[in-house]
This record gives sequence, structure tokens and C-alpha cells, in this order.
Amino acid sequence: TLRPYTGLALMDLRFKNVRVAYELALSEAIAVYSGAAGDAVIYQDSAYSMSQLSGDLAPGLDCPAHAAFLDATTSVFWDTARGGGFVQDVSRARPYKAVCVFEQDEARALWRHTQMASRVADGVRESVLVVRAAATVGNYDYVTEVRLHLDGSLEARMSLAGYCESRFYQPSAAGTGDYELILGDVVHERLALPLHAHYAVWKVDLDAPGIEEGRGDSFERSVFASGKPKGVPLHDGLATKYVERSFADKEGDPESTGVPNARLPGLWRIVNEEEGRRRQRARPDAPMRPPGYALVPGETSVTTLPADHPFVKSADFQKYTLAVTRRKDSEQRCTSVYDLFGAREPAGPRLNASVDAFLADGEPLRGHDLVAWVTVGKEHLPRAEDLPLISNVPLSFRVLPWNVHAKNAAMDLPARRHAAPAAGSSGGTGARQGAHMFARR
Repeated sequence: TLRPYTGLALMDLRFKNVRVAYELALSEAIAVYSGAAGDAVIYQDSAYSMSQLSGDLAPGLDCPAHAAFLDATTSVFWDTARGGGFVQDVSRARPYKAVCVFEQDEARALWRHTQMASRVADGVRESVLVVRAAATVGNYDYVTEVRLHLDGSLEARMSLAGYCESRFYQPSAAGTGDYELILGDVVHERLALPLHAHYAVWKVDLDAPGIEEGRGDSFERSVFASGKPKGVPLHDGLATKYVERSFADKEGDPESTGVPNARLPGLWRIVNEEEGRRRQRARPDAPMRPPGYALVPGETSVTTLPADHPFVKSADFQKYTLAVTRRKDSEQRCTSVYDLFGAREPAGPRLNASVDAFLADGEPLRGHDLVAWVTVGKEHLPRAEDLPLISNVPLSFRVLPWNVHAKNAAMDLPARRHAAPAAGSSGGTGARQGAHMFARR
């Protein structure tokens, strides 16, 4: 579906008819700009609408011409009779091509291996099912999509397009105008482009295996460390890599939040502990980790502004890459549209529409229905090549099945075998394979 304020949302995502996610939905997108003497600004795009200001998706540009297009309805129009400005007129509501769905050949292998002795390669060519929408909000376009893979994994992605916000640059004789070089960059003689950050937060309601039978989720955090762990015989006393695992018992920061650290890598998973224990009882001779799904952010950043800054108070999700909370019907979104108009005293916390408000409940997490609020962000220092329109800048994260399947879930697809070509021959080409196994119901 395409929600009027927040845009693309997918419900009841299933792989081989087993639910992976009850809800995967964009919850908010913001842009936070540097500035001096009142120039600093934040744009909270749900307050403008992530759908109602958009036009038709263009076949051959936004989506392949063979894609299936789904309509949404818009009732917001530019009012030329009054000299401009947007007005809502439900009597003129019309459909438009809002979402497209298509299968995309990735032109690479999902998995492959060459036997060294025979030089014969086996593999499966990767294809993905793409669900895509494009939202225009002022100067920016947000191309939002969910990519469903043949191995049961998925990726949520937002690509930023459009044109940069700019400021007139005129240095004074004393050089006081040169602060624009501190706040961003000057790309032409009289044109300054400010440093700014984009953040997109998604609501991710995963269902680890077994939850449909009444067993709940838990949030597991793994840290990849090095040292000399107890109980491990070490060669010559040398350090080794090892894993430290823990579960978050309750909501809170830092108990159920996370920000990636390149010097202390790790893994975040939503798992079903009870299903893990059931599997352990069935196989007491083998240690069994609980099944679930890993949340893996792509290249990302969090806010550099202090927590008491109005721009952060009105959109507190930008402090975290991940925040895990109990699922509640009263916690549908992590912002309020009113936050844009009162950043110093945001309405979100008072209306129970704030990640910090969700975390402050401090409720138990283990064995309950959980929601992961996943934020991906990027600091954008503009360059001359961003004029007149920027190249698409992606923000993304992946959801990976982890101990859910007995093996790679795409291994049941027919493999292509390629023998090493004889001397002087050109070799063969592989064919596209089979139907997609993800289903949306």
C-alpha cells in the first residue's frame, strides 16, 4: 500500500508461504541542514506527504516498461486560480501510477562455485522482485523500494534524487561571508550548497519462526571480539576471534538500541528463543541457535547534533540506527506531522509518536511481539557535480534469514552448469531462471 503521509508500506510478507514480516513500512524521512543566523532548517517530509505531491511513475525511467503498475489516489493540486499554492479538493481526486512491481535480473550469481579439478562451475543466477514507489517532496525525490530475494532475504532502500537547496554566496570585504565554506561548500561564484543529512526510518515488524504458534520474539545482540576467551584451548597462547551474545531484557537506551561501530563489529537479530529450545529438545546432541532474522544496515550515519537540539528532539530516531520496542497498536509511527512546526517543543513525545517515548516505557522484551525501528542516514556534502540534479544516493538495510532454513533456501532452484570452454572457443551463456518465491498476501 501507499500511505498518504509516509509512503510505501508492505504487509504480511511471506517466503514459501511462511510469514517473514507482518509490516515493513517507511515511517519518516527528514533532511537536516547546516546554517547560521536562522538559516539552519529541518524538513520533515511526512508533514508535506510522501505520496500526495507525486506524479505518475514513468515506464522506462522509474520502472521497466513491462512492470505492473498499481494506482493510488491523490486529491492535492496546484491552485493556479489563486496564484499558486497547493490545495486539497476531494471532488477532483484522481488515480495515478504510484507503485510498480517487477522482476529484475541482477546479472550475477546468487551462489556459485567452480570445482578446481574439473573447472566446472555451478550456480544460480540472481533475480529479485522489486516493489517501488517515488515520492516528490519539494526539491527532493525519494525513490523507495523493497527488494525480495530468492534466498528469503530482503532489502529496503531509499534513493535520493532531485536538486540541492542552495544559498546565495557573497563574501564581504572582511571575508565574513566565507563561513559558507565551514557550513558546506561554494560550488560556483555566487552559489553555496550547505552540508545536510538525510535520514529514513522504517518500521520493521518481523515474525521469527514459530511466532504464529504463539511464541514471541527476542532481541539478540552479538559482538565480534578478540582475545583469550575462557574454555577455548589456544595455540601458543595467541588471541583469537570470538562471539559474545546477549539478549535485551527490556526497552531502553542503550539496552535495546544500537549504532554500528567499525572497531567493534557485531550482529543484531530478532529471534524466537522458544523455537530454539524446541529445536534443541528435538536434537539434544547438537547445540541449536534460535532462528530469526538479522538486521544489517548498509553505509549509514547517525546525527552529529547534540540530543537537546530542537532538530533532534523533534526527530529523535536519528540518534539510533536500531531501536527495538514492544509492538503496540498505539505506537504506529515514530513522529507526528506537528513536530515540523514546533521543533523546540515537539508534539511527538506527548502524542506517543517518538522513539524515545517508546523506549522510556522500559517494558520487558524477551518473548514478546517486537518492532525494530531501523534508521539509515547519510551526511551529504554537495559538490559541483550535484548540479543541476544530484545522482541518486541510496540508503538501505537488509533483512537476512539466520538459522531459519536448513540450508540456503535458493538451493532448490535448478542450477546452471558451465564447463570450462575448450581452447579457442567463446564459452556459453546462462539462461534466466524460474519464478520468484516471495509472495505478498
